[in-house]
Amino acid sequence: MTEYYQHVKTCAALDVAAARDYSVLSLVETHDLMRTDPFEDPRQVSREYRLVYQGRFQGDYGDQVDTVIQKLKNYDTAILSGPLHPAPARTLIIEVNGVGRTIYDLTKKKIPSSWHVVGALLTAGDAVTREGGVWHLNKREIINSLTHVIDEGTLKIPDDLPTKDTLLNEAAGFLRTFTPTGKEQLNSDTESRHDDTIISLAYCCWYSLSRQEARAVRFFG
Repeated sequence: MTEYYQHVKTCAALDVAAARDYSVLSLVETHDLMRTDPFEDPRQVSREYRLVYQGRFQGDYGDQVDTVIQKLKNYDTAILSGPLHPAPARTLIIEVNGVGRTIYDLTKKKIPSSWHVVGALLTAGDAVTREGGVWHLNKREIINSLTHVIDEGTLKIPDDLPTKDTLLNEAAGFLRTFTPTGKEQLNSDTESRHDDTIISLAYCCWYSLSRQEARAVRFFG
């Protein structure tokens, strides 16, 4: 019997900040643990999600788009320099609430062809819908996905992640509360504490868990 990990897809997510705040880009790889027996086809045994990059940056719209594009190109170079064939499907999610829509439109014009771009708009409703390439969903939907992979122990965060301290600090202050009418709310415990790293990571987990890639995996020579 042989066991090996198969890298099946990558999801990146950009949580766009307002002026003078930090935007956050996360990249999460989905890996399936495969098991082969001498007389059986390979089968998936388990799945894990690896946070391989998370970065915070500032700048005007153009600078932020250039930063994101360069990070994706760097990732492509790293993937294609290895023995992996075919290359995994890659999706970039950009939150389009507020100024994010401008970043989304600019990024679509420059994105490498190896990446598929989708938008995400946080709404007050419970339904998850898609209109014109943009997903409409509730904040609770993505946070529940993050909570799920944490509870299952399938989210892997490297010890040397540059944003690890910030991520853990934001996670410690992220509260699930309820209004007097019973409506659930998800926010940081203080106005000074942000949740950008949490939201960016949560988008990756949500898409990796619940959404299939919108196009076929490309083969690279």
